[in-house]
Amino acid sequence: MKTFPEGFDPEISTLRIIDHYIAETRLRLHRMEFTSGETLILKLDQNYHGAGQKAYQRIMTNICLTEVEYQTLAVLSGSSIIKRRYPYQYAGNDYSIDVFEANLDGLILMEIESLPERDILSLPIPGFTAREVTDDLLFTSRNLAELSREEFQRWLSSW
Repeated sequence: MKTFPEGFDPEISTLRIIDHYIAETRLRLHRMEFTSGETLILKLDQNYHGAGQKAYQRIMTNICLTEVEYQTLAVLSGSSIIKRRYPYQYAGNDYSIDVFEANLDGLILMEIESLPERDILSLPIPGFTAREVTDDLLFTSRNLAELSREEFQRWLSSW
């Protein structure tokens, strides 16, 4: 996104998400918590793109975890992303606006999930967005997590 939509207040965040992609696997540790610090969900996902799938299509399996299980797995090497998630409605659809932190500070993505392909591709693109990235593999969370701050800044300046 190039700007926040009118009426959007990034100071009012409800969720913080930390995704840790375990090196050399298709596994992701997912932590979702309220900005107050209270944990909403902890899970281990197997999250990947199958052969011939588009960037926005994926195969996903989830296992809910306890805090102890999560902390046990969190020591495994890998790369992480941290973002704040905001609910947003546009053109009658429920979206999420993700504001990234740490290495990806400056990146803001708007996404919608769980729609059939024909519906995703026909959605109107809001004027406040910089670019449509639905089918761009660079914007998968795992790929973003693997970017260093310098790589991300270099990429961002080329836009």
